Amino acid sequence: MIDYTGNPFYLDEEGINWVENTYRSMSVEERLGQLFCPIVFSKDENVTPFSSKGF
Repeated sequence: MIDYTGNPFYLDEEGINWVENTYRSMSVEERLGQLFCPIVFSKDENVTPFSSKGF
């Protein structure tokens, strides 16, 4: 169990409910996506920051 009221979160009841509801509504892929933030550089003008082209 995570203590959302303590360090580093300091959430009130409304914030805790938002976190828990948001987490429950996420798919497995969305949850995994929260773990990774790839930094990718490309000279291809067709690759956008939110594109998976070229991976």
